[in-house]
Amino acid sequence: MSSEADAIVSAVIAKWCAGFAKLDAAALSSLYAKNAFFFGSNPKLYRGRAASLTISMGCRAGANPARPSPR
Repeated sequence: MSSEADAIVSAVIAKWCAGFAKLDAAALSSLYAKNAFFFGSNPKLYRGRAASLTISMGCRAGANPARPSPR
């Protein structure tokens, strides 16, 4: 990678780490494109920044947003 690309990637990683450390779902979701595809440890595919915010908020609460809570 070029040094410019390294700097860009390093800046994005630093923003992600800072958002994760603060459990800041909005900061984490802002790193995704508005039409990004996102999936994690479940088979559901999410699309868009709002979906990544939903995932981040679910993880913040310690829940899996793809699985409903038992009642």
